[in-house]
Amino acid sequence: MVNTTVPLGRRGEEAKPTRLQGCGMRLAIGGSWFTFNAARTNVIPILPKRVIKEMSQRQHRFHHYLWHRVRNSWSRLAESEREAIRQINPAWVPPRPALDARRRPIRDNDSGEDFLFMHCHMLALVNAILAEVNSPDYPRVEGWRCVPPPHDLDYPVPDFPDSGLEEIKSDEYFERFIIPWERQYTDSDYLRGVTLGQFGSDIEFTIYNKLLMRWAAPSPVGYRPITVIMLSIDKQWDAPAYDYLSDTYSSHVNPVFWKLHGWIDNRIEDWKRESGVAGAINWKGTWLGPIMRNHRDNFRGIMPASNPEVEATELRDELTEIDRIISASSANQDDGFFRPSDQGS
Repeated sequence: MVNTTVPLGRRGEEAKPTRLQGCGMRLAIGGSWFTFNAARTNVIPILPKRVIKEMSQRQHRFHHYLWHRVRNSWSRLAESEREAIRQINPAWVPPRPALDARRRPIRDNDSGEDFLFMHCHMLALVNAILAEVNSPDYPRVEGWRCVPPPHDLDYPVPDFPDSGLEEIKSDEYFERFIIPWERQYTDSDYLRGVTLGQFGSDIEFTIYNKLLMRWAAPSPVGYRPITVIMLSIDKQWDAPAYDYLSDTYSSHVNPVFWKLHGWIDNRIEDWKRESGVAGAINWKGTWLGPIMRNHRDNFRGIMPASNPEVEATELRDELTEIDRIISASSANQDDGFFRPSDQGS
């Protein structure tokens, strides 16, 4: 076990301690952070290639991307655009939009439950694959015990020069925002005072989105163009190497994505404990998008099929056409993609 994540600072520098439930004591000395009492193995298990290959499949990518995009943009679509989507497939109509017309989170319609529920099902799918792989090094998804601090040895924040993400990746941002958010989402009083839907919405539009950007690294294969320019998403972006964390078309291919969602899964357990929920959750928000056959039929309705034989032409056309409708609308900014500064918007 290693008790620190970075070397101690210079003598005489002021220490800034903070404690988070289950995370031990964090201390900042002269801008350097380290954590006491955090169990560490110094051996980071590698996400099996089979999971990466499965998540790289076009249907998985498109489903995750479009699920986020539709619910984030629905309130800003014209009625004619909404009707066009209904005509293509009414199952893609989100029953609970996540953002209002001014792009503000909607906390009280249980869309936050949709966010938690859908990603819990993604976790179940990945854990089913891991069970088949049966690797002792990675038996199931295990989330971060707490968000890794700056200069963490196991999960360092990647450098991303001239990206527009410099502030989010800074030590100051960690201290001013990440720590207070993590403290809030592990606080008993907060957890007892919110519904699960409010909890999910709060997490999604604060710490979750920011952590994806914080751990985003430069993509070695470039960045997916917006649909309105390309008309459709080229299959070159289905390569496993495209695992850019700040694009919903690729984020779930990145191993860090699963550490973050494992962390969120732990926060759901905290909410259950503080809310007196024993056993299974009585979910209100259960929107997954269209229900389709998936990984060997083991988890019906969780995610779309990745078997090339069932990637029907009409399904591909359906997903692409819905994406085009949103891309051509005034809601085209809500595409789940933070593009680096030098890539344009």
